[in-house]
Amino acid sequence: MGLLKANEINKIKQKGIYSDGDGLRLRVDKKNNKNWVFRYSMFGKSKDMGLGKFPIVTLSDARQKLVNAKKIIYEGKDPIKLKKEKQIELKRKSITFKKIRDEFIETFQVEWSNSEHKNQWINTLKTYADPIIGDLAPSEIKTHHVLSILKPTWSSKHETASRVRQRLERIFSYCIASNFMDRPNPASLKDNLEFLLPKVSKSLSVQHLRSLDYRGSPF
Repeated sequence: MGLLKANEINKIKQKGIYSDGDGLRLRVDKKNNKNWVFRYSMFGKSKDMGLGKFPIVTLSDARQKLVNAKKIIYEGKDPIKLKKEKQIELKRKSITFKKIRDEFIETFQVEWSNSEHKNQWINTLKTYADPIIGDLAPSEIKTHHVLSILKPTWSSKHETASRVRQRLERIFSYCIASNFMDRPNPASLKDNLEFLLPKVSKSLSVQHLRSLDYRGSPF
């Protein structure tokens, strides 16, 4: 059993580090804030892992977190690194295309000469992209989603569809750089959509004139 007692932790007023054994410590600062810390060594390096603040995290909770962290170490993994990876993944899943779209436009609108350009970005993406990917996390968006956005208008409204694709590609590049999405860019034309969408110049239907009756020909 550890050295600390639950009913005595509230009585601790002096700044310092109080050990519960096996690497579990209660760190008390000069303002009497109490935080649980797990000190461990991995690959010859000592690390401190925060386990939460007392009394939100009780002594019993802290001991259970210690056990969980030690199991992770036993499996050859670093609990701090694993915790950060899970936090990043949760953040990636919590942000939607709509949110990242607005963030991108807010950041890069300084590049545009007038408000009309900003409105064009917002309107085209709301019209064509939002119904399909608006509520998805960027990490969930794949090439087939982009195809669902572009295919209906790729031939009939090619200029608009092409602009939508370019805007999606820029936003997804921003997502990749921000670690919200993995490569490759699902809206990239090169080595991707170019093999899935027709070249419009070849796909446009050609209207043939009806042949003239040779009997009416002056030749």
